[in-house]
Amino acid sequence: MWYKKELPDQINNRDLDKLTAYIGHSYSDMNLVGQYENAVDILINQIIKEKHRVDTIAHPLLYLMRHSIELGIKENIKYLKKYSKLPFSKNKTHALSDLFSEFEKHYNKIAIENNFETELKEEYTKYTSDLKDVINALGEDASSFRYIYSTDEKKVFDNVETINV
Repeated sequence: MWYKKELPDQINNRDLDKLTAYIGHSYSDMNLVGQYENAVDILINQIIKEKHRVDTIAHPLLYLMRHSIELGIKENIKYLKKYSKLPFSKNKTHALSDLFSEFEKHYNKIAIENNFETELKEEYTKYTSDLKDVINALGEDASSFRYIYSTDEKKVFDNVETINV
């Protein structure tokens, strides 16, 4: 493909060392959230820098975005669960809206019990409103961006659908 580039013939040891992934140094899923976010930022910046169309990597890029949100919500629920004492009943799902509803249950219980619901309402609403918009844009189907067709063999996205990355 026209945008594929060959690795350089000569790579110095320092650059070779940078290609070694110390995957055992990740100790939490929150660390993975950061790595997914870094990957998204690197890819978007590279697309802009090289003046490529995002379509060349749209599905993998959007998958990374969706998965980082999924992991982030799950990690936040795990954290809040310690204080809400509620069960994490949706931990096996990939449905972002279900996970977000679960997150809100935990957050709301803590906010009400600790009397900061009103104090943080405006800021909470701003951030969660933006997140809800992103969740809506990324879709409900767990197959989103991983496959063209869902498990029931329906096309995940219509031909005319677009997403502004």
